[in-house]
This record gives sequence, structure tokens and C-alpha cells, in this order.
Amino acid sequence: MSNMEIPAEASELFEKLAQQKVILFIGNGASVDAGGPTTEKIVAQIKARFKDASYSSEDFIQTCTDLMETTLTSRKDLEALIVKALYDLKPSPFHMELPLSIWPAIFTTNYDDLIEKAYRLVDSRVQLADPVFSAKGPFGLHDIEKVKIFKVMGCITSQHPDNKLILTREDYNSVLKTRPVLFNILRDIMRDGTILYVGYSFRDYLLSDIFSELIQTVGLQNLPYSYALTPDIVPTSVQATKLRELRQGEDPIQLLSKHNFRYKLPRPENKMVRIVSLDREDVESLLIHEYMINDDWMKARKLRIEGGCRKLKNLAVAFLEQGYFRGNWEDTQLKCYRKWKDENTLQGKIAGLTRTLVESVGSEMYEIVDGWGRLLPYAALIYEGFEFHPVETFLATSK
Repeated sequence: MSNMEIPAEASELFEKLAQQKVILFIGNGASVDAGGPTTEKIVAQIKARFKDASYSSEDFIQTCTDLMETTLTSRKDLEALIVKALYDLKPSPFHMELPLSIWPAIFTTNYDDLIEKAYRLVDSRVQLADPVFSAKGPFGLHDIEKVKIFKVMGCITSQHPDNKLILTREDYNSVLKTRPVLFNILRDIMRDGTILYVGYSFRDYLLSDIFSELIQTVGLQNLPYSYALTPDIVPTSVQATKLRELRQGEDPIQLLSKHNFRYKLPRPENKMVRIVSLDREDVESLLIHEYMINDDWMKARKLRIEGGCRKLKNLAVAFLEQGYFRGNWEDTQLKCYRKWKDENTLQGKIAGLTRTLVESVGSEMYEIVDGWGRLLPYAALIYEGFEFHPVETFLATSK
């Protein structure tokens, strides 16, 4: 990708940096820059080392889960592989810059200790690193001499009694019970600051989960603009993730093009966008992308779609019949289904700030571009007898 001008909105980020009000979320991309393996490489190493397992996905957590559930492999052997891959890494220039600034807090989903190493190595550090491995307090967040490093997924080197590597689905589900506590802490220390995501891709499921949980726990109205440096963007082009504008009705094509969310864009010919209201038949006739029928996400959840049918109603029925909504996946689809079922209404669930985006793909045929996580549970609950309420969506067409 060619270099891009820094958006005007990035000046807000620089101002917050100067005010020491930027909270960091650090992902695997930062470790890759320090010579660490990509998630894909770790998955490949696991599959090459433990060949007897029955693997269903390229997803890291699911790969570890499959290994533990389909073989007698010792968890210690799996942990040893992870430790060996990450143990001897040396901090990158990015890591070595961290101790030179004051941060209200740092959150990381990485297993390595590169951040802690950097703080030990930099004599001119302005704060001491204080790793946190659980949601137990007190945290002493107002002690500016220390920066709390919240190790959301555990650490390969710590001997702290609360430290545990989050590797399997069971591990992941257990830590989810404590993450709302951490996110409420985040809300308290965020206040008039902002969040900078470093080392995540916008296709990163972990980042998507974290962002969704932040919205649910903290509330969208309480979140400031967030920013990201991702593997998809050159480091000099800080980009504001101004999703709030989309939820408030801005033309999604212009917004997503402007802020580098191109993978959520409709086809190039569908340049005309308007807001429409969908009736029940419209909603149930929506299609998902053809590749999604047999993608890794479907395979990991052992879902079989007979005949490759892409219609939302058929998919909702198949998901219900195959027990998906009774599962333990931490998917937006499941979260919305259970929340809306508990609330016993679909009124206003997909309207206004939560509009989806669909596009025309032929005569009276419309495909979901963004919003699959909300539309699937909506259709499932309609099928189960919930009263239908019109769905608002952005519709992209060629004319």
C-alpha cells in the first residue's frame, strides 16, 4: 500500500498522547516486529508437532482446543511449544520506546514478556512496569510511577499464582467472565482519554471480540474515538476508527473507504447508498457471501449447510437445528441471540445506530456486507416466534 496522508482526526490522537491520556492495546503484530511468529505460524507448528489430533480450523484457540479434546497430549507439552516459540525474543524499537512515555495503562493479548523486558532494559524509563494477571484488586491505578500491564491472555514467564496461558476454548470462556471487570477499570481510567490499538488487524477476531465487549460493557456512548496502527497500514498513517459516524448515519461507503475498512465495502459498481426499511420477507431472503458457506468459521462450529443455501431464513433454521445457539462460542451471533431472547423483544434491535449494510447482487437479490452477527440471531428469533419489527439498513445499489 502506498503512503497515505495522516488524517486530520489523527491530530486528536497526538493531543491525547501529549496529555498522557492514551491507553494502549497491544496485539501480536507488535511481537512479529520483534521476530516473533505470526499466529498462522504458531498454528502450523502445533499441527506439525502434534499430528494425531483432529483439527477443524486455522484459528489458534480452536486449534489448541482440538488438540486437547481429540488427543491425550499433555497441556504442558503444548505450553512448552508456545514458550519455546516466544521465549528468546528481544524487544523491538517500538517496545523500547514505550518506557519513555507515561501511559495510564497497557492492555495486551500477547503471551510474551517483550513489554516487561523493555521496561527492564531502558534505564531512562519514566514508569515501572507492573504486570496484572487477574481482575482482583486493588490496582493502585493513580500511582503514576507505575504502569499497569494487563496480561489478558497470560504470560509465558510469570510465576504469579494467578497467571495462566489462555489457550483453549474453555480457558477463553473462563477469562471472559473476568474481562468485564477489567473493561470497567478501563472505563474508569479512560475518561477523557482514548485507546490506541497496536499490532492488530481489522480482520482479527480477537480484536473484534474485545471491541464488541467494550461496547457492551462500557456503552458506545461512553467510548471515545479509538485509533489503530495495524499490519494493514504503514506506521506513518495513523487512522481514526470512527465507527461512531457510521452508526450515526454517514454514508458507509465513503466512511469505510476513508478509514481503510475496505473489506466491509460493497462491490465497486454499487455506489448509490440509501437507508431502507426491510419487512420480514426481505430480511429472510437476504444472502450471505458464497464463500462463507464452507469457510473456517463454519467448519470450526461443525455447521453443515445443505445444498449450499445462502438465504438468511434457511441459515437460521440450520443453526437452530444443529444446536449452534446452545453452544459456548463467544460470537456476536450468540451474544445477540441470548441478550435479545432475555429481553423478549426485537424492537429497535437493528435500527438507527445499529443499521446493517446490504447490497444488490442481482434482480431482487441482496447480499449482507456488514451485520451478519446481528441479522442471523434476528432471523432465528423470528423463526422461533418473536414478533417481527422492521429492520433498518443501508442499501447499496448501482443506481
